[in-house]
Amino acid sequence: GDRIYLTLFVDKPAAYVNELIPVTVKLYVNRLNVSDIQLPSFDQEGFSKVEFKEPKQYRERVGGMLFEVLEFKTSIFGTKPGDYRLGPAKIKCSVMVPRTASRGPMADDFFPSDPYGGSMFDDFFTRFERYPLELKSQEAQIVVSPIPAEGRPSSFMGAVGDYQFIFTASPTKVKVGDPITLHMDINGTGNFNTVIIPRLDATTGFKTYEPQVKTEENRKSFTQVLIPETETVTQVPKATFTYFDPNAREYKSITQGPIPLQVDKGKDEAPSQVIGPTPGIQAPAPAKEADLGRDIIYIKESPGIWFTRGKVYYKTTTFLAAILLPLILFAAHYIFRRRQTRLKSDTAYSGRIMAFRSSRAGLKALSGQLKSADPKVFYKTLFNTLQNYLGHRLHIPPAGVTADTAASGLIAREVDPAMVSKVKKLFTACDTARFAFLQVGDMKMRDDKKELEDIIKYFERKKI
Repeated sequence: GDRIYLTLFVDKPAAYVNELIPVTVKLYVNRLNVSDIQLPSFDQEGFSKVEFKEPKQYRERVGGMLFEVLEFKTSIFGTKPGDYRLGPAKIKCSVMVPRTASRGPMADDFFPSDPYGGSMFDDFFTRFERYPLELKSQEAQIVVSPIPAEGRPSSFMGAVGDYQFIFTASPTKVKVGDPITLHMDINGTGNFNTVIIPRLDATTGFKTYEPQVKTEENRKSFTQVLIPETETVTQVPKATFTYFDPNAREYKSITQGPIPLQVDKGKDEAPSQVIGPTPGIQAPAPAKEADLGRDIIYIKESPGIWFTRGKVYYKTTTFLAAILLPLILFAAHYIFRRRQTRLKSDTAYSGRIMAFRSSRAGLKALSGQLKSADPKVFYKTLFNTLQNYLGHRLHIPPAGVTADTAASGLIAREVDPAMVSKVKKLFTACDTARFAFLQVGDMKMRDDKKELEDIIKYFERKKI
């Protein structure tokens, strides 16, 4: 309808194979309360998709009407040439309508003209219920062309985009057998899935190791170790990175190096020595046999008086610590290993531990956000905390936890219906504060944080 709809937009209707194409999906909502919003999905035959980024929320005026907009951004790239239809994009959500409403959720008088007036919101969470919706956007046409074969360098390995290449090596003064660390950073914009380590010109005289790869937004880093095997090498070989620039429609190569290198011989091992008498020097003569009887103490006929000479070692703290410390360390190691094994084999136990940890972090963040008094930030954290906690306890991916999936999982585990209702109401409170026009005060935020704490305390005492 005109009150809620979905759009799909692609930045480039034509692209090359492996060229990144930004895609934007927007959900428009006009004075409706929407909850349980799931991530968009769309048919993408012939394309690979990057994960959606965190959605943005803002207001936009369309045709004289003010809409709340939830914007999802991702990127796709074609894997083979052809003409394709992308979409339609789909989003599943729920629209909250009054229980007493006799008309559908698209009725014009669903809300009063003043959304903040009247008593309509006094008991919002008890008078409203959800109606599931699946929204669809229009389709988009995309033409994917092959990367040109003409002028393709032999060093081209498939990278498509616009990049910069930085190449460093350290240390540059070493001995034979010492490691040299190469750092190769690729920065820019493009499809980093197609970026592989730049090719070294020659590695004769070096022992090479597999590189370590680190990928960040708009950056990919390679770290590789070379070990010189001879002192005759004088430089780290040059490295070349070649890519296809779709905007310029041409291949580009960046060559860095070679990097001067000083390699010295390694230290020779000291020859082994046999310890013995030195030639020409006479060995000392053996000591003369002592006179018989000298320095001999004869056996006493009586022990005399007994008395303690110093401390008894086995009664000292040092002796006790030496005996007990290995036992304590062994017991601690045994307990640690047993706990690690249980975390891997017992999903219920590991889920409970992870749920508790995530809830502690979430509650701590909520306490700090109460002071900032930003309802949208607060309820986003509250929603994520509840979602992560129940996801770990119910053994389902936290990102897929909604009010309905949580309720189904709790009912299947015979949780008290009153608690199930409390969980659903808290999800509703989060969705309403994040996506609706309602004003939320400090008192309401504190009450909902208390509800979350009560829910967590309940499940910490209960096996599910």
